Order: sequence, then C-alpha cells, then structure tokens
Amino acid sequence: MPCLWAMAMADILSHYSIVYTLFLHILFVFGAIFMRAAGCVINDLWDKNFDAKVERTKNRPLAAGTLKIWQAVVFLFILLLLSFFIFLALTPMAKILAIFSLLPVSLYPLAKRVTHWPQLVLGFTFNWGALLGWAAVTNSLQWPAFWLWMGGIFWTMIYDTIYAHQDKIDDAKLGLKSTALTLGDKTQATALFITLWMGIFFSIAGILSSMAWPYYMALFLMVLFHAYQLIKLDIDNPVECLTAFKQSRYAGWLLLLGIWLG
Repeated sequence: MPCLWAMAMADILSHYSIVYTLFLHILFVFGAIFMRAAGCVINDLWDKNFDAKVERTKNRPLAAGTLKIWQAVVFLFILLLLSFFIFLALTPMAKILAIFSLLPVSLYPLAKRVTHWPQLVLGFTFNWGALLGWAAVTNSLQWPAFWLWMGGIFWTMIYDTIYAHQDKIDDAKLGLKSTALTLGDKTQATALFITLWMGIFFSIAGILSSMAWPYYMALFLMVLFHAYQLIKLDIDNPVECLTAFKQSRYAGWLLLLGIWLG
C-alpha cells in the first residue's frame, strides 16, 4: 500500500505512459508480496522457539516441526531471487533504497527482544515502500515521500498495536516486548494521539504534493475510521483485535483513493 501511495502522489502519469505505469504497478505489487513473504520467513526462523509456546502461532510450520529449517531457507532464497528480478527494473535511486530495505526486514524480528516499541520498528520496515515507490517514479527522494513514510509509520503503529494485544499474555510470559504490553490500558488514548499525528504527517505530504481537496476528505475519513475503531475496541478480546487489524486495510485503500482523486 505505501508503494502505491507514493507512486500515485509522485504523479506517475506525468512521468510515464499508461502502459509503463501499469507495468510498474504490477512490479511493485509482486515485489511487495515477495518481500513481505521473505520477511515472514525470516520472522518465523528467528521466532520458531517462541512461536511454539504461543497459542496463536504454535501451529506455524517451523514451530510445529512440519517444515525443516533448510526448507524455509530454500524458500527464502527463491523469494529473494524473484525479488531480485524486479529490482533490476528499478531506477538507480530505487535500487539503492531497495538494498537498504534488507536491513530492517532482517532485523525487525529481533526488535521485540530489545525494545518496548517493536511496532515502531515495524513501521519503519513496512512503510519503506513509500520511499521506494517515490524513487521508482522520480529517481529521487523528495520531502513528500519522507512525510508519507512518517505517516505510514504511525499508521502501522496503530494497527499493529491492536494486533499485538492478541498475544500480550503469552508475550509477557516469554519476556517479549510490545506496545500492547507497554501501553496496557492506555492503548486507546495513546493510539488516538498517534492517529492525530498520522493525519498531520499525511497532510504535510499532501500539501507539499499540491493535492486537491478530495485527498484531505479521504484523509479525514481515514482518521475518523481509526478513531471510531479505537474507541469501540475491547483490547482484551483477541477476536475483536484481529477483526480491527484486518479492517485497517480499508483505511489504506481509502487514502489511495484520496490520492488518486486529489
């Protein structure tokens, strides 16, 4: 989603033909799928012993022993190889950013062992596509991409803190850290504050990109959506937390629609 946001905000059609624009969108969709999957493999390799002790994750293939480590490594290699072919089609600046993205993708799984804010680290990782998508269109990095990235980081902190509340009991027993455990009963109040700053950062990106009013209308609805979601959420109900987490994708689509219309 951050890749598509950035490409749209960078006004891709003023840089490329419709045919190449479609080609670039397809590349980024598959690139995001391959690299997201690679990140999941790395995460499960790091966490297989922890996952085996957490109710929600104990049946993951590595944790359950139905998949061998060497098989996961081979699959990871295949995913990275497929990603490399996409990498070859990028602009020089995007290639540099793609190389640097490997570091946060590899290190994120360690975050919950060393920091109380692993969701912030995940935000840096998941939203790298905002920088990458912008660079793929313009072969440069400009301020709107930075603010779009920052807004995305805060967006991830909202939905992944909700997600983390599913595992907070098991995480506490295992000595793992998360914003769900750090914030506790203050989750909703803090997440509402983060939602406000998300809106501010996305607004700055829009102003610097000369977005028209439909963008700000969509952004307002996005902020309203998350505020309503947080106010009514029971953070001690894992089913509700998972549902709210999955619903967050609609907010991402809403922002993309706003960028297109704006």
